[in-house]
Amino acid sequence: MRFHIFLAITTIFVLSSARSAQAEEMLFQYQHPIIYEKKRKTRHAQALLWVPPQADIIRGVLIAGQTLAEGDVVRDPLIRKACLEQQIAILYMTCGINAGKPIQLLEQLAKQTGFDELAYTGILPFGHSANGNPALNLGERHRDRCIGTIQFRGGMPTSDTQLHPGTPALALMGEFDEYWGTQRK
Repeated sequence: MRFHIFLAITTIFVLSSARSAQAEEMLFQYQHPIIYEKKRKTRHAQALLWVPPQADIIRGVLIAGQTLAEGDVVRDPLIRKACLEQQIAILYMTCGINAGKPIQLLEQLAKQTGFDELAYTGILPFGHSANGNPALNLGERHRDRCIGTIQFRGGMPTSDTQLHPGTPALALMGEFDEYWGTQRK
């Protein structure tokens, strides 16, 4: 089942990223404040949660933190449609994945929303650019919950990355991205 959910989301991701970024603004039903430290300053951000309408149970959570492409992806109508069909919620943090502490946020949002399964359901971390490796690391730290990872122009998984056996990982590279430690010129 993990692979089917991952395949549905990543197929839609690839299709939607190939077209122009004209993502319409989509509603997030829940929000939760995030307070974190960066460069010795207290920062404020938001955790935004979208739950598929009429969802009986949340079967997984697509997790993204703000860099560049993540905001467009989590609002994209095709991504939302795929998540709706699979009953996958979307957690979008207006900060990086590491700063947002998504697992703790999901536990807090489970209490806030009444969707208790948010505290233990599968996660699908997505990261673009600087959030690519943090997304992969999140999946590695929580391999028992990770249903897949998606890195979009955010580096390559290394040989020491330890996802749960059988967990799919998608890494989309660009022309000038690093590939196995070398830079294309």
